[in-house]
Amino acid sequence: QVRGQGLIDAMETISQENERMTSPLFGLIDIQSFAVGGYSMGGGAAQAAAMLDNSIKAIISLNPTFFVYDIENCEGPEYYCLIPEHLDHPVPALILPGEIELDELEGYDGFLGQTIYEYIPETTEKILFEIAGQGHGAAGSPYGEVAEYILNWLNYQFFNDNSSCESLLESPSSASQYLTTIGCTTFPS
Repeated sequence: QVRGQGLIDAMETISQENERMTSPLFGLIDIQSFAVGGYSMGGGAAQAAAMLDNSIKAIISLNPTFFVYDIENCEGPEYYCLIPEHLDHPVPALILPGEIELDELEGYDGFLGQTIYEYIPETTEKILFEIAGQGHGAAGSPYGEVAEYILNWLNYQFFNDNSSCESLLESPSSASQYLTTIGCTTFPS
């Protein structure tokens, strides 16, 4: 949760630069359109940020790891777990885990991208792009097809680009599993 709040704070800092007269960004930022993302626990932090601020336009979770300290719903003594209620948000989410992450991170069963995708509501636009044969570092430095899907995701979410949306409906050749709830429609110009 703290990392998610850090992303919200960063959005606020950037918004203030839009209003600061001496800022090189003065008046140039669309403060109504923010995406958040991160790698590993940062990818989980993006999910936490969405729970804190539903105005975020899009999430990109690269090999996300996410768990919540919750003394009411998690079993002790640590009280960390992940349940659907921890991911009940409407913010569109692109989730990019590696196919064999669980083999590398045995203690993280139930806290990785595949579970995150499952727990985000079906009514939320979301994509799971599981990278075939790869582990926890698969999306740490996006390139190739992964980078292409990230750019299409942002074009679709920020600019209502229908051709980008249609590209997202095609299963990537580097995916071992590809799931989505998005549905493309024609947007007015």
